[in-house]
Amino acid sequence: GCRAEADELRTVVASGRRALEGQVAGLEEACETLSTCMDELRLLLETDRLGASETELQDMRGHLESERMARESHVHSVKEMFAQERQLRESHMAGLGERLAAEAEARRSHAQEFEGFLVSEREAREKLRESLQETLTGSFSTQRTAVRE
Repeated sequence: GCRAEADELRTVVASGRRALEGQVAGLEEACETLSTCMDELRLLLETDRLGASETELQDMRGHLESERMARESHVHSVKEMFAQERQLRESHMAGLGERLAAEAEARRSHAQEFEGFLVSEREAREKLRESLQETLTGSFSTQRTAVRE
């Protein structure tokens, strides 16, 4: 039971890790894109001094703003995924802890029952031994009396 739960938890963690690695790769790609856009904007600003149109500059600013919003959204989704992963791990660990406690209690109870059984068996053997001893002692007494007569 516990091993299966631990294996399941490892699988969930590995799956989450792979998903997060994919999210990190996406963030790195978004950062590279943003860096490229910033370079283009700098170039346009320099070009603007030479007569670039205001429309081109506004387009570039809009593009940069949408990249920033996409990156923030991506970061937010990664944070949510981390939180869900943590919550799932905590839930699994709590369930595992409860099962371990229940199994330990069941083992304790079984050990107490078995100890009680052993005590009653020992007492029964002791009574049987005493009874046999009395029977044998009585039998020898009877035989000695019979022999004397």
